[in-house]
Amino acid sequence: MLKNIPQTYQFTSYWKIGAPIQQVENAITDVHSWKTWWTGLQDVHIVKLTSNYKGGIFQAAWRSATGYLLRMTITITDYKPGDHILFNSAGDLSGNGEWHFIAKSPTQTDVRVEWNVVTTKSWMNAGAPVLRPLFRLNHKLLMNRAEAGLRAYLGCQQHLE
Repeated sequence: MLKNIPQTYQFTSYWKIGAPIQQVENAITDVHSWKTWWTGLQDVHIVKLTSNYKGGIFQAAWRSATGYLLRMTITITDYKPGDHILFNSAGDLSGNGEWHFIAKSPTQTDVRVEWNVVTTKSWMNAGAPVLRPLFRLNHKLLMNRAEAGLRAYLGCQQHLE
């Protein structure tokens, strides 16, 4: 019998965006724009909006490349403009993460996204011994599509080195 034990995952993504840090940050903090550029995002709804983003809450659902749907409530726990956004997630993937912005030049921004989560869906927990590589691949594909979508949304070149 397969056990329903929550599984831990650590995801890190690195994006190179050929745009000024303020443009990149504005797109990422504008949750309403996400559906325009984040392929795989099915729905996003703002629950609570705050003037400095800290304490802001939104609900989102993403569809993986292989078709399963993940729903989460995201709460912004800290925001330092030009540096980072910290958040907690609850729902199908529960944990915490960080968007970190690095101005490499006036026209290039690097973004590091770190996310530490546990799965809460019983089928994901039970299937983890076999499905873990697929879950990692789906996360990578979703984030790669988001990076490409953000570049297109901001009118950037592919990516700068």
